[in-house]
Amino acid sequence: MRWLVLLAFIVATQSAYAQGAQKRVALVIGNSDYQKPGVNDLPNARRDAEAIGRLLTGIGFSVTTKYDLGYDGMRIALRDFAATAEGADAALIHFAGHGVELSLGGGNFLVPVDAELKSPSAARQEMFSLSALEEAVASARGLKLIILDACRDNPFPQTVTRGAADRGLARPEPRERILVAFSARHGTKAQDGVAGGL
Repeated sequence: MRWLVLLAFIVATQSAYAQGAQKRVALVIGNSDYQKPGVNDLPNARRDAEAIGRLLTGIGFSVTTKYDLGYDGMRIALRDFAATAEGADAALIHFAGHGVELSLGGGNFLVPVDAELKSPSAARQEMFSLSALEEAVASARGLKLIILDACRDNPFPQTVTRGAADRGLARPEPRERILVAFSARHGTKAQDGVAGGL
């Protein structure tokens, strides 16, 4: 239910814009089926993405929904959405899946389903930083919102040493006019929960 409150905020915010036709676009990603041994699947990531997609469509967003994206799939999805979001009155990205904060070099990273992460140095090359999502919404002229349902336990405890990635996502440095919402507080971890646990 937590996202319903956020989506109500979106609707209220949008009402402040000039009346008439508005371009509202959203990219919704649900990564559930992780491919590498030892990486937990997240069944509810897909279910949550489906539910969020329906809700956004219902309030007037043009929604692109993607599931179980590997690195190349996420790269293409973000590239295409950046073009779609250009000049939009509202641009939103929702990601559900594994996410970690890397203390080596810092930063929040979102995990594609084909990431191996055999070492901390490899981790940065196989995941997407929060800044990649920020770049994808940056060209919108109105509301820019990123929702991360990804503050989860380190999905690679055997391959990425403890201390390199052992917490939930960190509070990012604020970027002008881009809102970032998390499913858990700074440094805490959100679990996959029950089906339909919006």
